[in-house]
Amino acid sequence: MAFCARTGIHKGTIIEGALSVHPKNNLPQYAIQFSITQYFEPPAEGQNAGTWYDVTDEQSEIRHFLFLVKKDGNPNEISCREIMATIGWDGKSIAALAGLEVHGVEAIFLVEDETYNGQTNRRVKRMAAGNTDPAKLTGGALQKADADTVKKMAAQFDSKLRATLGGANAVGGPPPKAPAPAPPPLAASAANEDRLPF
Repeated sequence: MAFCARTGIHKGTIIEGALSVHPKNNLPQYAIQFSITQYFEPPAEGQNAGTWYDVTDEQSEIRHFLFLVKKDGNPNEISCREIMATIGWDGKSIAALAGLEVHGVEAIFLVEDETYNGQTNRRVKRMAAGNTDPAKLTGGALQKADADTVKKMAAQFDSKLRATLGGANAVGGPPPKAPAPAPPPLAASAANEDRLPF
């Protein structure tokens, strides 16, 4: 099998999932090995949909490593929810994750190049269930709140914003005062006196 040939969004099936302990920090991690089957070409400007291309003949694979717990001992919520959404783990038991059958599960995943200590490696940055809209892996288009939502947010938070950031300069508040006029320049003799060493 070859290693992943390109960055971007891919689709594939899981070959294997494995729970282990990271050798350096002793934290539990979950590793997934993907067989890559498709590559996603994002839509061109002005178009709404991209195109999936079959790349099965490349016979390429890539692995994704996810820490289940952070260094402070608390669950790594982002990674755990990513696993839950992709392979159906309930998030309640590490033992259940270890025994979960994941072979053949389809997923989409974003691959990027990552440089660390002078070395660049190709890694899976995030993953999702196979039927997920690819735009969700990269953020997609910016979403704007509608007028009603803006009104609700303003009613709920404007007073707190003014209290925290200074109501005098807030939109709708009194305009800031004009700066005081600069004092007249010193006379030449007085200015020179200021430069004397004693």
